[in-house]
Amino acid sequence: MGSRQPRRYADLSKPRTHWDLTVELPDAGLRLDRFMAKRVRWRSRTDLQEMIADGLVTVNGVARRKPSVRLKDQDRVVISIPEQEGLPDPADIPIDVIHEDEALIAVHKRPGIVVHPTSGHTLENVLSAMHARFRDTANPESDRVPHICHRIDKETSGVLLFAFSEKWKAAVSAQFERRTVSKQYEALVYGHMPAREGEIDAPILHRTEGWPRLIVNDAGLPSRTSWRVEDEFSHASLVRFFPHTGRTHQIRVHAAHVGHPLLCDDTYGGARPVFASCLRGVPEGERPPGEQPILSRVALHSARLALTHPASGEPFVAEAPLPDDLAAAVAALRGLS
Repeated sequence: MGSRQPRRYADLSKPRTHWDLTVELPDAGLRLDRFMAKRVRWRSRTDLQEMIADGLVTVNGVARRKPSVRLKDQDRVVISIPEQEGLPDPADIPIDVIHEDEALIAVHKRPGIVVHPTSGHTLENVLSAMHARFRDTANPESDRVPHICHRIDKETSGVLLFAFSEKWKAAVSAQFERRTVSKQYEALVYGHMPAREGEIDAPILHRTEGWPRLIVNDAGLPSRTSWRVEDEFSHASLVRFFPHTGRTHQIRVHAAHVGHPLLCDDTYGGARPVFASCLRGVPEGERPPGEQPILSRVALHSARLALTHPASGEPFVAEAPLPDDLAAAVAALRGLS
């Protein structure tokens, strides 16, 4: 038997215009649009259906304009889309490196940037920026492929880990799944917590209907978060959270559940943006003209990750200080006290 060819990874720093996909048994019988959605994850299903309708997708060399076409094992699906002009350059996205070695790189993600390619952010994301920095597809010996080890929300700042091989990524991801990674987040919350430290043990349910989608409910998954107050102001607190489980929006849901939603978290009860006058109780209609907000994004920051290094087996810690916007918000809240 011949040796397996090394897997080739697309350079995500460049606009992708061509996909050549082969249907394998687990996907046989799928609709064309559903198969594409599984393999081209950073495009919305609507985008994919439009590609099909526009004749940009062929199955075994024949253009198929109906998304409902059923695929068979070993069908060849080719997607070809025209190049777009005026796309952003991922190399322009700043990457703040905390740590880098042969296996891992830890960066301090800035707020407002999505982590991975999505519809509408195919190039404006951290992973594409990492590819712009480390990929060298013309020289395989120096080509380094960054793989995301975990994810944080678009508005969340702080520590984000990448690995330089699938093997090391799997080793790190397994630690997240086993909950052996120690995670610490800093957040600004409304009001004062009931004590200097404590724990929130409340199951989180993902609803299929209603808003918000995530709520505390006995039918949900076990979810546990410890917390410690780091500073208090007259109208808010700086709190360090220690999530012991990894539910989506866990800290945001738990903080709101105990009556102290995160600043600017309008999904779970916090007004956005936050103005000093509103914190003082001034009605929105009486806000001073020209007043600038002290914060305009969810006040959550991934401050510290501790785990076992996948290559050395030694303890590894990555930390990121509060970014400028949260540090400025803290200073503004201190001035209100």
